[in-house]
Amino acid sequence: ASKSLSKSEMEKMKIESANSINDSNTDVESIQSEIKAVINKLDPIAKKDMKSKLETAGLPTAFNKITDVKTLNKILEVVSE
Repeated sequence: ASKSLSKSEMEKMKIESANSINDSNTDVESIQSEIKAVINKLDPIAKKDMKSKLETAGLPTAFNKITDVKTLNKILEVVSE
């Protein structure tokens, strides 16, 4: 038989679960911010070249909609070159 959890134990689990979700969102948002900062520093010609580099690497250019940390890190790597 399984042990039933007390109300405080359930609340603690909910908070821990919410925190882990928030951590991953923060990572995504911070990486997106880094990418945006790098791109904003570029002149228009360099931005066009960057778009081509991303497409050549098979990466999307609309990084704001991406929630996959690995993909965002790859984009950051390309734009930081």
